[in-house]
Amino acid sequence: MRIRRYTSMIWLHWATALLVAASFAIAWIRKDIDDLDSRAFWLDVHRSIGLVILVLTLVRLAWRFRVGALSHRADLPPAMWLASRVTHGLIYASLIAMPVIGWAQSSAAARHLKLFGSPFPALVGHDRDLADTLAAWHENVGWAFLALIGLHALAAIYHHYVRRDDLLRAMLPGYKPPVVEPALPGAITASRGGSMAEAESPFPQRFVAGRGRGG
Repeated sequence: MRIRRYTSMIWLHWATALLVAASFAIAWIRKDIDDLDSRAFWLDVHRSIGLVILVLTLVRLAWRFRVGALSHRADLPPAMWLASRVTHGLIYASLIAMPVIGWAQSSAAARHLKLFGSPFPALVGHDRDLADTLAAWHENVGWAFLALIGLHALAAIYHHYVRRDDLLRAMLPGYKPPVVEPALPGAITASRGGSMAEAESPFPQRFVAGRGRGG
């Protein structure tokens, strides 16, 4: 498997992963907070993280369209390659859908949408019924997104421990791929059908043999 490494893309990948983890953690913890001011504060943090994720995802997609696929899985079975493409596509779709649905839900729930006390553009008008519908969508897409993340992690473990390729290691920021030494001229000659003695000697093999007989 040939993998192209772009340091900026790797850092964007892990930054997005950390922000997604923080967003889910805040969503779960916030429900157990009784203080209304604290709940409002963490809701604004949750919204802000979602907007940052949306921006980072759009940047990553623009970069992917520019440079193409980072790995060429010609050695994968067609079904596995297709599953990989579909999973990645759904992950990117979720990274966009989650913030957009949350933004629309917040817009529909509030008469005047604010972020940390400052006015913020609304995607839709105030509508409590629409807000409830979007809240349900936001939660359902979130659970589906978690399932995709789990599948993505299992695929990385499969590549590392079963296929034993460099896909997982290549996504680590400090990873340095092994240097492949160029083949020696003698090895190339030998691999084309000549003997090793002929490959290493500057004289044809028949001349060397003739000298050995005294000719």
